[in-house]
This record gives sequence, structure tokens and C-alpha cells, in this order.
Amino acid sequence: MKKILITLLFVPIAFCSFGQTTPAKKTTTTTPAKKTTAAAPAAFTAKDSMLCKQWMFVSSEQFSVPLNTPAQKNDAMAFMIDKTVIFTMEGKKMTGTWLTDKPKTYLYITVDGTNEKLRMKIIKLEKQKLSLEYRDKDEFYTTYNYESAK
Repeated sequence: MKKILITLLFVPIAFCSFGQTTPAKKTTTTTPAKKTTAAAPAAFTAKDSMLCKQWMFVSSEQFSVPLNTPAQKNDAMAFMIDKTVIFTMEGKKMTGTWLTDKPKTYLYITVDGTNEKLRMKIIKLEKQKLSLEYRDKDEFYTTYNYESAK
């Protein structure tokens, strides 16, 4: 009986005293930071050059129904070679940056200040005509038609 009591007293004391050791230090190695590069924008092409001019609003339509409003009367878009854009939509003047995807089927505009991103499908891009299709958050497609400023 004494042996059992001594053993029961000795075991907790042994665990307490051996449990007080300090943990091994963690070694950390530093590695040089990897340089991350953003995906390179698509190369500037003749189609981009054709886009770089001032475009005046002509008409808009939704589901093939004319949608012209008095607020759109003076709407325009001016695309610059440095990938900036100045545009007026429904009477509201905005600035931002633009880029196109590699096959030049979509135009992406990031609005300054709000960082709102507009994605427009390029329906027609000719020397004097531009048609863009915009899908809003409610999934309504609106086609905007522009002519080159004279």
C-alpha cells in the first residue's frame, strides 16, 4: 500500500518538474520576396488606334427599342492613347482608364474616384462609327451608338 501511495505522489511531481522545460526556439528563415508582376495588358493595335478619338453620342436602344433620353443629348467619349478616357453618360461627366481584351471584343473602363468597372462589348468599330453594348447589374443590355466627332 505504501508503494502505491509513494508511486502516486511521485508521478505527479515528476510530470510537473519535467513539464517546466522551455520549448525549443522556432527558427525562421527569410527568403527574398518574390517579384510579382501584373498580367501585361494587350498590345496596342491598329484597332486600339481607331478607338482613340472623340466619339459623339447618336442613339441608344434596349431590346431593339430606341431609348434616347434628353440627358443623353451631349453624351460623348474621348479615348486617349495613354489609356485614359473622358466621357459623359446621361449628362454626367467622368474620367477613367480603359483597356481592351486581347481579341479586342470587350472594352473595360475603370471610373476614377469610384473604381466602378464598366464592361462593354464592342459591336462595331469603324472609322466613323462605334457601337458598344453594355449590360447593367439587372442584366439589361443597352446598345450605345456613336459617330466620330467631325
